[in-house]
Amino acid sequence: MAARMASVLHLEAIAGRLGGDEFVILVPGADVEDTMCLAKSVLNELNGAPEQLGASIGAAVSGSGADTADLLRDADTAIYVAERTASRVLGRLTSLSA
Repeated sequence: MAARMASVLHLEAIAGRLGGDEFVILVPGADVEDTMCLAKSVLNELNGAPEQLGASIGAAVSGSGADTADLLRDADTAIYVAERTASRVLGRLTSLSA
């Protein structure tokens, strides 16, 4: 799965595994449009796999100085929203102010 995700990541993106089947991608300086584009690319790559992963993505965008814990919490909330939809696509995009 990591190799599939890495194939669509930008050079400045940092990807890692949080645990189990949860991964995080951090993209410093990304705005809402960049984040949505990257999330859709990752989703298409993962859901297009022969193994039929059925991936869902929750995305969160922060202002500068936002707390990492809050950003991860908002992304986690967004993924639960995505998983509840029939299409299992992107969850709610939360914008945090600094």
